[in-house]
Amino acid sequence: MLKYEDDNTLVQKRVLVSLYKYSDTGCMAVFVDSDAFNGMVNADFKNSSQEMTILNSDGTVISSTNPELFGQDLSGDKMVEKFISTKDTAGYKNYSGRIYCFRKSDTLNSLYLCSFRSSSVIVSYIWQIVVIIIFAILLAFFYLASSIKLSMSIFRPFKELRSDVFTILGLDAKDNNDEFGTQKDLEIISENLAKIKAEYDSMQETEHLYMETKLNELVYNIAIGAYNYDQRELNEYNIRFPYIYNTVALIRLDNTKNIERSNIGLILYGIANAGIELLTDSSTLAYATTYSNEYDILFLINHKQAEFPRNKLEVIQKYASHAFGISVSIAYDTSDNGLESFAQLHSNVNSAMQYRLIRGLGSIIGYKGLLDGLSDKCDYPSKYEKEVLRQINLKNKDGAAAAVDEFIKVISAMPYGYTITHTSVLMLAISSAINADNNSETKDTLYNTLGKAETVDELRDILVAKCNDAIISTSDVEINDKHLMVANLIEEYIDAHYTDPSLSIGMISSYVNKSDNYTRSIFKKSKDISISDYILKKRFDEVCRLLVETNLTAQVAAQQAGLNSGSYFYTAFKKYTGLTPDQYRKKHMCQ
Repeated sequence: MLKYEDDNTLVQKRVLVSLYKYSDTGCMAVFVDSDAFNGMVNADFKNSSQEMTILNSDGTVISSTNPELFGQDLSGDKMVEKFISTKDTAGYKNYSGRIYCFRKSDTLNSLYLCSFRSSSVIVSYIWQIVVIIIFAILLAFFYLASSIKLSMSIFRPFKELRSDVFTILGLDAKDNNDEFGTQKDLEIISENLAKIKAEYDSMQETEHLYMETKLNELVYNIAIGAYNYDQRELNEYNIRFPYIYNTVALIRLDNTKNIERSNIGLILYGIANAGIELLTDSSTLAYATTYSNEYDILFLINHKQAEFPRNKLEVIQKYASHAFGISVSIAYDTSDNGLESFAQLHSNVNSAMQYRLIRGLGSIIGYKGLLDGLSDKCDYPSKYEKEVLRQINLKNKDGAAAAVDEFIKVISAMPYGYTITHTSVLMLAISSAINADNNSETKDTLYNTLGKAETVDELRDILVAKCNDAIISTSDVEINDKHLMVANLIEEYIDAHYTDPSLSIGMISSYVNKSDNYTRSIFKKSKDISISDYILKKRFDEVCRLLVETNLTAQVAAQQAGLNSGSYFYTAFKKYTGLTPDQYRKKHMCQ
């Protein structure tokens, strides 16, 4: 906040301040009027010969200096197709009398296009040539004047200016004894100004990142009760809690195994910023942090009304679905006990989020309503355990799966803690049915494993896989036949999940309840193909099917089959089929 005196009146104004050091003894402070700066950034773009457009990877315009293009789908435009299909990440192309500079952003999945009229570029070059010619004439004139020593006074101001500039930049000019100043002086000055500009830009970016990081850290520390409430620091980051009621809302991404890890940071950042905009109004202030958990956004909300409006959380869910194609679950709790209540509210919403397993993905869970609809009978359903074990002894996979379904139906109506604990007990009982040597699992280990499940269906799949493993282990068949049974289970799992790009040996080995190395070796031995090669074969077969039976592009077909659609895909596809995707489509469409 800059304070100064104007007509004997103390005036204060918010400004942006940047400091940078340019020598051992000097530094510079740059003050930018916030209002003027915002006016420049948001000024209307009126250059008719130039256009800037930003598109999503699907061809939809998300920003443009031409308001008529905003929101349009340009995926079918020939010019846009040229830039989307090119393998280069940056460059320029001539098209229809315009020059297009483009850049692809892998992190944001965006395409940036800046176009110029070719004629304006030509005119610009002509003006530059004219200026250069005029400058050359002036140089020749000054050189002639200096050679006959008639215009010494003309060059004396330049010599003084050169000396002043060298002093400001901290340069030593004692080795340059030229009387008038040379091109070398200008080159030295230009190089140092460019260096100062680069340092300034880097400092600005670092300052912005620092502010974002510090704000995230402050909000998180307030949420967990680790902040001492330095009001001056809160004011610096514009964090205020003027109202009586506080709410903590925890938003967690659903089905995280289906989200590319490289996109998670962008998704969290987008939901956090959109949530602040949606939650903040004349009677509500909201602050967000992504420090809580790898897949979480935590909101601290300060509001006037006693009842927090649940419908605002529903709007955030809709935003996540429309903007990123994902669902999110939300847990929240409200209190009127002042700033000290945030730590307890944070603990409450973490507990409430665990009930997502029972309520289902996409739920909005209020901590105070957790007991609604829950059964008061939480005893362990031992009769269903007996039925599961009986079906295992009968070597009946379908019967064991049906018994597991009944078990899950009963425990899913219980509180979260009972659901996980009872599932752990059944898992231990199944392990004991195999043999004592195989029963290396502890209840704590099982509890941690099951605690990562996002849905009741995932618990059901874990139990069914455990039953299948028990049936195989207790069978009287030859050891090779047991190996084949395990390999068949692996093959069934891959066939059902190969389109998942995050499919890994860890997921497969967890399903069959074996170690990673054992899973690899038993499949290779029984099926005469490695797991990785089998997954690759399934995916390329799916790409081939999609190329023949649909109009999808090769890139989209690769993504739907679980493959990376980068340049490696085209090389691998040709190695697998002997043809490029276009050649394969043409050949088999004609048959």
